[in-house]
Amino acid sequence: MLLGPGGCGPARETPAPQRARTGRAASVTSASGDRRPPLPGIEPTLRIRVASFSNTNASKALVLGAAGSQLWVSTPELDRPGRIVLGPMKVLAGKGGWTIEGTGRRRGGREVIQTATPLAIAAVGRGAIQWNDAPLEGLLRVVRPSGGKPGEFDLVTHVAMERYLPGVLERELFTSWPVATFEAQAIAARSFAVCERAFWLSRRHYDVVAGPSSQAWSGGVASSRARAAVSATIGHVLVWDRRVVPAYYSASCGGIPASATDAIGGNPSNAIPPLTVSNAEQRRDQGCCEESPYGSWTVSFNRSEIVKALNKAGKSKGPKAMTSITHITSIDVLSRNPAGRPVEYRLSVDAGRTIPIGAEALRRALNIDRASNRIRSSYVAYDVTPSEVLARGHGWGHGVGLCQYGAKTMGRAGRSANEILQRYYPSATIAQGWETSRPIGQYVGA
Repeated sequence: MLLGPGGCGPARETPAPQRARTGRAASVTSASGDRRPPLPGIEPTLRIRVASFSNTNASKALVLGAAGSQLWVSTPELDRPGRIVLGPMKVLAGKGGWTIEGTGRRRGGREVIQTATPLAIAAVGRGAIQWNDAPLEGLLRVVRPSGGKPGEFDLVTHVAMERYLPGVLERELFTSWPVATFEAQAIAARSFAVCERAFWLSRRHYDVVAGPSSQAWSGGVASSRARAAVSATIGHVLVWDRRVVPAYYSASCGGIPASATDAIGGNPSNAIPPLTVSNAEQRRDQGCCEESPYGSWTVSFNRSEIVKALNKAGKSKGPKAMTSITHITSIDVLSRNPAGRPVEYRLSVDAGRTIPIGAEALRRALNIDRASNRIRSSYVAYDVTPSEVLARGHGWGHGVGLCQYGAKTMGRAGRSANEILQRYYPSATIAQGWETSRPIGQYVGA
């Protein structure tokens, strides 16, 4: 099915932007070097990093299993017998090995497993393993990250794609939203996950994170609406030029879409028509965020706060010229995309200097030390006054691809999932990858 002209930006139920890898806007004009994966014929299994731990933070120790549950602990990389441990089980990263603390008569007390290779942990019998008072789907692995500090480790779970997706929809959308919105989100989330898996498979020990840097995930708990949307779209992914589209999305585009090469990064895989704002049709306000509580907002900074934030950002990933800023005069738009969304800003600072900075890089810089009242998107007009800087913005997120609040509005208007995807990923095709007869969303072992 060919998808037609696109519009609006991306979205999330728990508003949070997708990954942004570069500071300055990239100028990529062709898909040369595009390494998106081909359409998979077999349902992939995803490696999801659920959380990270450190022995130095006892309040956030890894504890698995409900009281009385049985956990099977093994070391897959080594030819050693596994063991049963009664939950709740505590895991620590020891020097050159793992320390597990169980309860009860069978494998209770403390035990040291002399290997730095990953542990595999599965529930014995039916059901999922309890973690943080909720069931966690999949085969769990406890892994030391490459180059990590002593005592650091990650909890990673391996879950088949169609079992993973209901938990994504559970966290990304409100249960009351239209069925068509859920189905469109399922296809976008599946496409995004396929691309993430292909990119990270040989680069690190997980493909996606259960959080805003990838996709939110409930651990497997999901509503009937989320499960039904995944079942109705099994194996459906977005494809352009015979390869899968990394279908980015965010909470609210504010009415003006962004191109992936500007907002996400200059990877040639982002320089494809479904992720690019390039024509006159897209130069208008898309009118898709009227129902969004983040359609318009204002955030204020005092002048010294902004200078401090820019200095700190310059020392990390921002333009190095920002480290010496002592005074800021104005923040003006230097360039816009064809739809009118800012791509790059110009900072006018002390001694008549000007510093160009990408729109997303500026957002990250100003948010560097702010836990609340953050800049929600790169679609912003800045007003520098003698006492403060006012940021008047629109939307929440990077603005690329699906706009969740826009998808909600279209679903409420009776539009189908296909029509929603037509708007947000122009010229992409919905293709059938794999098929499965397995019930969607049941826990492994259930």
